Amino acid sequence: MTLKCPQCGQTRKVFAFKIVSDVCEECGYLPLQTRITRWVLQALSLFLLLWGMTLLWHAVQLANQDFLHLFHPSTTYGYENRTTLLKSLILSAVVGVFICTMSLIMFDLAMHSLRAKVSKVHAVVKRVSSKMSMVSLSVLCVVVVIVPVWVWFDACFQPALSWARVDLGIPDEVGLSLIELNSMGAAFLLDAGKPTYFQKIHSMSALGPRIWTMIFILCVTSLSLLLGVMHVVFNGDSKKYILVFTVTVIGLAAIVHQRENFLWYSVRHRVANHLPLFQNLQQELKREWPTTSGTLPEVGKYFAHEQRPDELFLLDPTSYGVAESLGGSVIKLPDGGFSFTLGPHYLFLLEYHPQKRVPLAKVQSEFWTSHLVRSSEIEEGWFLTQYTTVRKEKGVDTKTTEN
Repeated sequence: MTLKCPQCGQTRKVFAFKIVSDVCEECGYLPLQTRITRWVLQALSLFLLLWGMTLLWHAVQLANQDFLHLFHPSTTYGYENRTTLLKSLILSAVVGVFICTMSLIMFDLAMHSLRAKVSKVHAVVKRVSSKMSMVSLSVLCVVVVIVPVWVWFDACFQPALSWARVDLGIPDEVGLSLIELNSMGAAFLLDAGKPTYFQKIHSMSALGPRIWTMIFILCVTSLSLLLGVMHVVFNGDSKKYILVFTVTVIGLAAIVHQRENFLWYSVRHRVANHLPLFQNLQQELKREWPTTSGTLPEVGKYFAHEQRPDELFLLDPTSYGVAESLGGSVIKLPDGGFSFTLGPHYLFLLEYHPQKRVPLAKVQSEFWTSHLVRSSEIEEGWFLTQYTTVRKEKGVDTKTTEN
């Protein structure tokens, strides 16, 4: 029996033995049952694609954990040895590639007039990227200027960036520490009707406006980069556009690559302008080092613990101004100097050392060892320092953070 199209009456095409095509080659008619079947197959192929991509991402995580070290792993997978890990990595990669390939083939077979639809999508993408080309380029140029200015003048840039990455689900090493800090006592605070650490930081009086601004910049920059690349690829614009776009991308790459160095020089600049605050506190502490909890004019309330007599813990909330403020503690150094933590980012330390003394290359404590990464003298006896801190575990130092 020859099947005919119910819409135009043409004979259906037979493409394999007696199997008749479900779509009319003349008018493109598809019965409802066939449409539903194709939709189900398309949904199934997308599910398989996500499954395969999950397996591939698992393989990337395994490779990064022991071989690549491109990013800080949010999850650590334990294996008996590297051989077992490598077998699991290869298996995940091979199965992931196979499933992704099969899903793409299934999606292609389940689509009606795939080539025509791809052409329409290509035309829409080409038209949108062309219309948004100047807007995306302008945004990138503005970001290249705004971000360095923000870093230079605002001490809250780094904490805003770390919290923005936490909110976007891509936390850096500092962000992972912030997540852990927020989880401590969060349930108890919520039950008591008090705001958690996360809620306090995101309030309007703290970092809230800066965090939302940072999220906006990150999202807009990513979208502008995507639109710019699409415009160059699909439209092949003038050499002038390509040149300006390339320069802005190089500028963004330089900002990302040199961010830590730029932060270092910007902190040094701001601390140098507000050094009298720390000098007044140093003179006060030099006259008499507190042994009991109390209040100081420069820092407000502080806590002194008899088991840690050389350290004062500051109790007033961190300031979120544009300049660095005193952080969470002040430590009395063995050479008669002092070490001040700097808020709100806690990236570096400000140290005072008596004449002809310099920061120590290694600082030992009961549970930690701090190794000096770099230092810079701001004024005579005053140094900005950065340390790599490692935790002592049964006689072995394990690297954890930098400050």
